[in-house]
Amino acid sequence: MIEPSNQKLKLLYILEMFRRESDEDHPISSNDIVFLLEKKGVTSERKSIYRDVCALREFGLDVIETRIPKRGWFLASREFELAEVRLLVDAVQNARFITPKKTNELTVKLQALVSDYQARNFGRKSLMGKRVKYSNEEILYSINSIHSAICNKKKISFKYSHRTIKNGAKTTTPSKEYVVSPFAMTWVNDHYYLIGNTDRHPVAHFRLDRIKKVNILCDKAESFRDVTEYKDFFDVSDYVSKSVNMFSGELIKMQARCGIKVTEIILDYFGDNVTVKSSDSDTFTFEVEVAQSRGLVSWIMSIETLEVLEPAGLREMIADRVNELNKIYSHIPNFASGAD
Repeated sequence: MIEPSNQKLKLLYILEMFRRESDEDHPISSNDIVFLLEKKGVTSERKSIYRDVCALREFGLDVIETRIPKRGWFLASREFELAEVRLLVDAVQNARFITPKKTNELTVKLQALVSDYQARNFGRKSLMGKRVKYSNEEILYSINSIHSAICNKKKISFKYSHRTIKNGAKTTTPSKEYVVSPFAMTWVNDHYYLIGNTDRHPVAHFRLDRIKKVNILCDKAESFRDVTEYKDFFDVSDYVSKSVNMFSGELIKMQARCGIKVTEIILDYFGDNVTVKSSDSDTFTFEVEVAQSRGLVSWIMSIETLEVLEPAGLREMIADRVNELNKIYSHIPNFASGAD
Protein backbone atom coordinates (compact mmCIF):
# COMPACT_ATOMS: atom_id res chain seq x y z
CA MET A 1 0.00 0.00 0.00
CA ILE A 2 1.29 3.44 -0.92
CA GLU A 3 2.21 5.64 2.03
CA PRO A 4 0.44 8.99 1.36
CA SER A 5 3.21 10.99 3.05
CA ASN A 6 5.88 9.26 1.00
CA GLN A 7 3.88 9.70 -2.22
CA LYS A 8 3.82 13.47 -1.66
CA LEU A 9 7.61 13.42 -1.55
CA LYS A 10 7.93 11.46 -4.80
CA LEU A 11 8.94 14.40 -7.01
CA LEU A 12 11.48 15.57 -4.44
CA TYR A 13 12.98 12.09 -4.28
CA ILE A 14 13.34 12.03 -8.06
CA LEU A 15 14.92 15.50 -8.03
CA GLU A 16 17.47 14.27 -5.47
CA MET A 17 18.17 11.17 -7.61
CA PHE A 18 19.06 13.32 -10.59
CA ARG A 19 21.38 15.43 -8.45
CA ARG A 20 23.09 12.58 -6.62
CA GLU A 21 22.78 9.52 -8.87
CA SER A 22 23.15 10.93 -12.39
CA ASP A 23 25.72 12.60 -14.59
CA GLU A 24 26.70 12.42 -18.26
CA ASP A 25 28.45 9.08 -17.74
CA HIS A 26 25.78 7.65 -15.44
CA PRO A 27 22.24 8.25 -16.74
CA ILE A 28 19.37 6.76 -14.74
CA SER A 29 16.51 4.92 -16.42
CA SER A 30 12.85 4.82 -15.49
CA ASN A 31 13.44 1.34 -14.05
CA ASP A 32 16.28 2.74 -11.92
CA ILE A 33 14.00 5.47 -10.60
CA VAL A 34 11.16 3.02 -9.85
CA PHE A 35 13.61 0.80 -7.94
CA LEU A 36 15.08 3.68 -5.93
CA LEU A 37 11.61 5.00 -5.12
CA GLU A 38 10.58 1.60 -3.81
CA LYS A 39 13.56 1.67 -1.44
CA LYS A 40 12.09 4.89 -0.02
CA GLY A 41 8.63 3.36 0.33
CA VAL A 42 7.09 4.95 -2.77
CA THR A 43 5.39 2.71 -5.35
CA SER A 44 5.35 4.09 -8.89
CA GLU A 45 4.70 3.05 -12.49
CA ARG A 46 7.14 3.69 -15.31
CA LYS A 47 4.59 5.81 -17.19
CA SER A 48 4.29 8.22 -14.28
CA ILE A 49 8.07 8.67 -14.23
CA TYR A 50 7.92 10.28 -17.68
CA ARG A 51 5.32 12.75 -16.41
CA ASP A 52 7.49 13.52 -13.40
CA VAL A 53 10.52 14.18 -15.61
CA CYS A 54 8.44 16.57 -17.74
CA ALA A 55 7.31 18.39 -14.57
CA LEU A 56 10.91 18.80 -13.44
CA ARG A 57 11.87 20.18 -16.85
CA GLU A 58 9.00 22.67 -16.68
CA PHE A 59 10.32 23.69 -13.26
CA GLY A 60 13.66 24.50 -14.94
CA LEU A 61 15.76 21.40 -14.30
CA ASP A 62 18.11 20.69 -17.23
CA VAL A 63 17.35 16.98 -17.58
CA ILE A 64 18.70 15.43 -20.79
CA GLU A 65 17.60 12.13 -22.31
CA THR A 66 20.34 9.92 -23.73
CA ARG A 67 21.02 6.44 -25.09
CA ILE A 68 24.75 6.47 -24.30
CA PRO A 69 26.13 4.67 -22.33
CA LYS A 70 22.60 3.44 -21.66
CA ARG A 71 19.09 4.73 -22.12
CA GLY A 72 17.99 7.17 -19.43
CA TRP A 73 18.25 10.73 -18.22
CA PHE A 74 20.91 12.79 -16.48
CA LEU A 75 21.18 16.25 -14.96
CA ALA A 76 23.18 18.27 -17.49
CA SER A 77 23.48 21.61 -15.67
CA ARG A 78 24.10 22.31 -11.98
CA GLU A 79 24.61 25.39 -9.83
CA PHE A 80 28.35 24.65 -9.99
CA GLU A 81 30.22 22.88 -12.76
CA LEU A 82 32.53 19.99 -11.89
CA ALA A 83 35.68 22.06 -12.51
CA GLU A 84 34.35 24.84 -10.26
CA VAL A 85 33.69 22.41 -7.40
CA ARG A 86 37.13 20.88 -7.93
CA LEU A 87 38.67 24.35 -7.61
CA LEU A 88 36.75 25.08 -4.40
CA VAL A 89 37.66 21.70 -2.85
CA ASP A 90 41.34 22.29 -3.63
CA ALA A 91 41.16 25.77 -2.10
CA VAL A 92 39.60 24.43 1.11
CA GLN A 93 42.05 21.54 1.42
CA ASN A 94 45.05 23.81 0.87
CA ALA A 95 43.94 26.66 3.15
CA ARG A 96 46.03 26.47 6.32
CA PHE A 97 43.61 28.53 8.41
CA ILE A 98 40.80 25.99 7.91
CA THR A 99 41.15 23.27 10.56
CA PRO A 100 41.25 19.56 9.59
CA LYS A 101 37.76 19.02 11.04
CA LYS A 102 36.23 21.94 9.15
CA THR A 103 38.16 20.97 6.00
CA ASN A 104 36.45 17.58 6.00
CA GLU A 105 33.03 19.12 6.69
CA LEU A 106 33.35 21.70 3.91
CA THR A 107 34.69 19.12 1.46
CA VAL A 108 31.67 16.88 2.05
CA LYS A 109 29.31 19.83 1.50
CA LEU A 110 31.08 20.83 -1.71
CA GLN A 111 31.03 17.27 -3.02
CA ALA A 112 27.24 17.30 -2.62
CA LEU A 113 27.15 19.84 -5.46
CA VAL A 114 28.11 17.12 -7.97
CA SER A 115 27.03 13.52 -8.49
CA ASP A 116 28.20 10.80 -6.12
CA TYR A 117 30.22 9.25 -8.96
CA GLN A 118 32.10 12.51 -9.60
CA ALA A 119 32.61 13.14 -5.87
CA ARG A 120 34.38 9.78 -5.44
CA ASN A 121 37.20 10.97 -7.70
CA PHE A 122 38.00 14.00 -5.54
CA GLY A 123 40.15 12.19 -3.00
CA ARG A 124 38.76 14.02 0.04
CA LYS A 125 41.69 13.19 2.31
CA SER A 126 44.43 13.14 -0.31
CA LEU A 127 45.99 16.40 0.88
CA MET A 128 45.19 16.30 4.55
CA GLY A 129 48.37 14.51 5.60
CA LYS A 130 50.63 16.78 3.56
CA ARG A 131 49.37 20.23 4.55
CA VAL A 132 50.01 22.22 7.71
CA LYS A 133 46.62 23.00 9.25
CA TYR A 134 45.89 25.27 12.19
CA SER A 135 43.73 24.18 15.12
CA ASN A 136 41.60 27.25 15.87
CA GLU A 137 38.04 25.93 15.56
CA GLU A 138 36.65 29.41 16.30
CA ILE A 139 37.79 30.90 13.00
CA LEU A 140 34.45 30.62 11.15
CA TYR A 141 32.60 32.15 14.11
CA SER A 142 35.20 34.92 14.15
CA ILE A 143 34.65 35.57 10.44
CA ASN A 144 30.87 35.84 10.97
CA SER A 145 31.26 38.24 13.89
CA ILE A 146 33.84 40.41 12.14
CA HIS A 147 31.75 40.55 8.96
CA SER A 148 28.74 41.65 11.01
CA ALA A 149 30.81 44.32 12.77
CA ILE A 150 32.10 45.68 9.44
CA CYS A 151 28.55 45.86 8.03
CA ASN A 152 27.25 47.62 11.16
CA LYS A 153 30.32 49.85 11.57
CA LYS A 154 31.04 48.63 15.11
CA LYS A 155 34.30 48.03 16.98
CA ILE A 156 35.27 44.54 18.07
CA SER A 157 37.40 43.11 20.85
CA PHE A 158 39.24 39.80 20.77
CA LYS A 159 42.03 37.76 22.32
CA TYR A 160 45.21 37.45 20.24
CA SER A 161 48.21 35.18 20.72
CA HIS A 162 51.01 33.60 18.70
CA ARG A 163 53.30 30.59 18.90
CA THR A 164 56.78 30.79 20.39
CA ILE A 165 59.56 28.67 21.89
CA LYS A 166 60.06 28.63 25.66
CA ASN A 167 62.46 26.41 27.57
CA GLY A 168 63.12 24.38 24.44
CA ALA A 169 59.45 23.63 23.80
CA LYS A 170 56.77 25.02 21.50
CA THR A 171 54.16 27.06 23.34
CA THR A 172 51.64 29.85 22.85
CA THR A 173 52.06 33.36 24.24
CA PRO A 174 49.50 34.63 26.78
CA SER A 175 46.47 36.09 25.02
CA LYS A 176 46.41 39.86 24.67
CA GLU A 177 43.16 41.73 24.23
CA TYR A 178 42.76 44.14 21.33
CA VAL A 179 40.01 46.59 20.47
CA VAL A 180 39.85 47.13 16.72
CA SER A 181 37.80 49.04 14.19
CA PRO A 182 37.57 46.41 11.43
CA PHE A 183 37.94 47.52 7.81
CA ALA A 184 38.17 44.27 5.84
CA MET A 185 39.26 40.62 5.78
CA THR A 186 41.48 39.13 3.09
CA TRP A 187 43.33 35.93 2.18
CA VAL A 188 47.02 36.56 1.44
CA ASN A 189 50.00 34.20 1.26
CA ASP A 190 47.99 31.26 2.62
CA HIS A 191 46.78 33.21 5.66
CA TYR A 192 43.49 34.97 6.39
CA TYR A 193 43.90 38.49 7.79
CA LEU A 194 41.81 41.10 9.53
CA ILE A 195 42.72 44.66 8.54
CA GLY A 196 41.66 47.40 10.94
CA ASN A 197 42.49 50.35 13.15
CA THR A 198 43.70 50.34 16.77
CA ASP A 199 44.55 53.11 19.23
CA ARG A 200 48.26 52.54 18.59
CA HIS A 201 48.24 51.86 14.85
CA PRO A 202 46.25 53.65 12.13
CA VAL A 203 46.18 50.38 10.17
CA ALA A 204 47.07 47.00 11.66
CA HIS A 205 46.90 43.39 10.47
CA PHE A 206 45.83 40.36 12.51
CA ARG A 207 45.85 36.71 11.43
CA LEU A 208 42.45 35.17 12.00
CA ASP A 209 43.88 31.81 13.04
CA ARG A 210 45.33 33.61 16.09
CA ILE A 211 42.10 35.42 16.99
CA LYS A 212 39.70 34.05 19.61
CA LYS A 213 36.67 35.24 21.59
CA VAL A 214 35.50 37.97 19.20
CA ASN A 215 32.93 40.35 20.69
CA ILE A 216 31.05 43.06 18.82
CA LEU A 217 31.09 46.25 20.88
CA CYS A 218 28.52 49.03 21.04
CA ASP A 219 31.17 51.64 20.18
CA LYS A 220 31.08 53.06 16.67
CA ALA A 221 34.10 52.01 14.60
CA GLU A 222 36.64 54.48 13.32
CA SER A 223 36.26 55.09 9.59
CA PHE A 224 38.96 53.92 7.18
CA ARG A 225 38.54 57.31 5.49
CA ASP A 226 40.25 58.97 8.45
CA VAL A 227 43.40 56.83 8.42
CA THR A 228 43.88 55.65 4.82
CA GLU A 229 43.91 57.11 1.34
CA TYR A 230 40.58 55.45 0.47
CA LYS A 231 37.42 57.54 0.53
CA ASP A 232 34.56 55.69 -1.21
CA PHE A 233 35.39 52.17 -0.03
CA PHE A 234 38.31 50.28 1.47
CA ASP A 235 40.05 48.89 -1.63
CA VAL A 236 41.42 45.60 -0.29
CA SER A 237 43.14 44.50 -3.50
CA ASP A 238 44.93 47.84 -3.89
CA TYR A 239 45.91 47.90 -0.22
CA VAL A 240 47.30 44.35 -0.28
CA SER A 241 49.32 45.05 -3.44
CA LYS A 242 51.09 47.87 -1.58
CA SER A 243 51.58 45.97 1.70
CA VAL A 244 54.18 43.41 0.68
CA ASN A 245 53.91 40.23 2.78
CA MET A 246 51.16 42.03 4.77
CA PHE A 247 53.60 44.48 6.39
CA SER A 248 52.26 48.00 6.77
CA GLY A 249 54.40 51.12 6.53
CA GLU A 250 54.78 54.54 5.01
CA LEU A 251 53.71 54.66 1.35
CA ILE A 252 56.62 55.45 -0.97
CA LYS A 253 57.29 55.60 -4.70
CA MET A 254 59.82 52.84 -5.29
CA GLN A 255 61.92 52.92 -8.45
CA ALA A 256 63.82 49.76 -9.26
CA ARG A 257 65.70 48.04 -12.07
CA CYS A 258 65.64 44.32 -12.76
CA GLY A 259 66.28 41.75 -15.44
CA ILE A 260 63.70 40.98 -18.11
CA LYS A 261 63.61 37.35 -16.91
CA VAL A 262 61.81 38.34 -13.69
CA THR A 263 59.14 40.41 -15.45
CA GLU A 264 56.43 37.87 -14.63
CA ILE A 265 57.29 37.97 -10.92
CA ILE A 266 57.03 41.77 -10.79
CA LEU A 267 53.80 41.93 -12.78
CA ASP A 268 52.23 39.01 -10.91
CA TYR A 269 52.69 40.83 -7.61
CA PHE A 270 51.98 44.45 -8.49
CA GLY A 271 49.83 44.04 -11.61
CA ASP A 272 48.60 47.26 -13.20
CA ASN A 273 50.16 49.36 -10.42
CA VAL A 274 53.57 49.03 -12.10
CA THR A 275 54.69 51.89 -14.34
CA VAL A 276 57.52 50.94 -16.71
CA LYS A 277 59.95 53.86 -16.96
CA SER A 278 62.49 52.45 -19.43
CA SER A 279 63.74 49.16 -20.83
CA ASP A 280 66.31 47.51 -23.08
CA SER A 281 66.89 43.94 -24.24
CA ASP A 282 68.12 42.78 -20.81
CA THR A 283 66.60 45.03 -18.12
CA PHE A 284 63.75 47.38 -17.38
CA THR A 285 63.15 50.12 -14.82
CA PHE A 286 59.79 50.47 -13.11
CA GLU A 287 58.02 52.54 -10.48
CA VAL A 288 55.38 51.38 -8.02
CA GLU A 289 53.74 52.72 -4.86
CA VAL A 290 54.35 50.41 -1.89
CA ALA A 291 54.54 50.44 1.90
CA GLN A 292 58.16 50.68 3.05
CA SER A 293 58.71 47.84 5.53
CA ARG A 294 60.87 44.86 6.46
CA GLY A 295 58.43 42.72 4.53
CA LEU A 296 59.20 44.72 1.39
CA VAL A 297 62.95 44.37 2.06
CA SER A 298 62.67 40.59 2.39
CA TRP A 299 60.66 40.36 -0.83
CA ILE A 300 63.15 42.53 -2.74
CA MET A 301 66.06 40.39 -1.57
CA SER A 302 64.31 37.25 -2.82
CA ILE A 303 64.16 38.55 -6.40
CA GLU A 304 67.27 37.89 -8.47
CA THR A 305 68.65 40.95 -10.34
CA LEU A 306 66.26 43.38 -8.59
CA GLU A 307 67.99 46.63 -7.52
CA VAL A 308 66.19 49.51 -5.79
CA LEU A 309 67.19 52.88 -7.20
CA GLU A 310 64.98 55.15 -5.08
CA PRO A 311 64.26 56.17 -2.36
CA ALA A 312 67.56 56.28 -0.52
CA GLY A 313 65.93 55.26 2.77
CA LEU A 314 64.81 51.95 1.29
CA ARG A 315 68.27 51.29 -0.13
CA GLU A 316 69.68 51.87 3.37
CA MET A 317 67.19 49.39 4.88
CA ILE A 318 68.30 46.75 2.36
CA ALA A 319 71.98 47.46 3.02
CA ASP A 320 71.39 47.15 6.79
CA ARG A 321 69.64 43.80 6.27
CA VAL A 322 72.52 42.56 4.11
CA ASN A 323 74.97 43.51 6.87
CA GLU A 324 72.84 41.65 9.43
CA LEU A 325 72.85 38.53 7.28
CA ASN A 326 76.57 38.87 6.68
CA LYS A 327 77.20 38.82 10.43
CA ILE A 328 75.09 35.68 10.78
CA TYR A 329 76.69 33.76 7.90
CA SER A 330 80.28 35.06 8.02
CA HIS A 331 81.28 32.29 10.47
CA ILE A 332 80.62 28.58 10.79
CA PRO A 333 78.83 27.59 14.03
CA ASN A 334 80.34 24.82 16.12
CA PHE A 335 77.37 22.52 16.70
CA ALA A 336 79.46 19.92 18.51
CA SER A 337 80.33 22.18 21.42
CA GLY A 338 77.34 24.48 21.18
CA ALA A 339 79.72 27.46 20.92
CA ASP A 340 80.47 29.81 18.03
